[in-house]
Amino acid sequence: MSSGSGPSVLFLSANAGTGHTMAAEAVKQSLQELDPSISCEIVNSYKYLNLILEKLMQDGYLHLVRLLPKVYGYLYDRKNKKRSIRGIKDWLNKVSAGNFKKMIEEKQPDVIVCTHAFPCGVLSYIRQHFGLDHKIMGVVTDFVISPFWIYPETDMYMVAASDLKKDLIARGVQSSKVVASGIPINPKFYEEISKTDLRNKLDLSSDLPLVLVMGGGLGMSPVTGIIRTLKKITVPYQAVVITGTNEKMKRKLDDTLSKLPNVRGRVKILGFVDNIYEYMKAADLLVTKPGGMTAAEAISIGLPMIITSPIPGQEIRNAKYLVEKGISICINDEKELPAAIEEFLKSKSQQKKMSKKANAIASPNAAGEVARQIYKMINQKQPEG
Repeated sequence: MSSGSGPSVLFLSANAGTGHTMAAEAVKQSLQELDPSISCEIVNSYKYLNLILEKLMQDGYLHLVRLLPKVYGYLYDRKNKKRSIRGIKDWLNKVSAGNFKKMIEEKQPDVIVCTHAFPCGVLSYIRQHFGLDHKIMGVVTDFVISPFWIYPETDMYMVAASDLKKDLIARGVQSSKVVASGIPINPKFYEEISKTDLRNKLDLSSDLPLVLVMGGGLGMSPVTGIIRTLKKITVPYQAVVITGTNEKMKRKLDDTLSKLPNVRGRVKILGFVDNIYEYMKAADLLVTKPGGMTAAEAISIGLPMIITSPIPGQEIRNAKYLVEKGISICINDEKELPAAIEEFLKSKSQQKKMSKKANAIASPNAAGEVARQIYKMINQKQPEG
């Protein structure tokens, strides 16, 4: 895996959303700052499925989430019932083990870090049935944990908060194998820069509150309806809408906005941006889907959230967690959104309260903590197969 003589770390992500790879990138950067001799590689684990399974895992996930959210939620709920998904887990891990085993034998990493549950399960299967000397770490990028993460063969888990550590322990994982590190995010979120300077750089008003609307890295969100509801807001505001990689959605939103003259001058529509941290730090309120990575980024900078229409499954569970912590409002009907935004923008006390609660649970060095735990694993004796 490395042309040098230093240790190596293999990150196994998955193209089911962008957060898994972003988390791996953040940890990779921190790890190489800690020890530049460590070589790192990030791999999309879906590449090591056969073509049919890859299509099913990746495109099937997207179609279910977009078109049949209730079906996806049902399947997610089923997989949270341990007995009902045991056969699915075993089958999927078994049919994937051969390609993964060959890949690991070729790359020979010292530690394998999984930022998605799927490769974590396959590696555990390989260790159980064939032996695997390489250490395995799971990095959970949500505020909930499904059974697809839980395997006795996994050496270490990194989770978002102490609540999740307690959950894993209650489900049979040894306390010594779980660290409440926080979700690793881009370190640029922690760089100090004034909101005024950012607004000037991004060509935004310094005098108006900024509402940031995001559809996630895959551009999945009911933002067309959100744009239409903005015309009902009576207080002064400006808004930036980021659609991610969904170019079709951006074109649709541009067309929708052109037909709303009273909104057009206050709203910018953007596609994929590589400086999302700047827009989030410039914002006063984030309207978004409750993805774990996006929520962790907002929490890191004390940015209050309004969560819109969470789909059944991990989104509803993430939303529940964030609302319980007092750092988010959840709206299930788009018609309620204008009033919620307006109430938030009018209430300085609510803004400060939600921001303070977010700051209280932030994990400002999550990527660094995960990197330190990987470094420890590198220097520990390898487990017996």
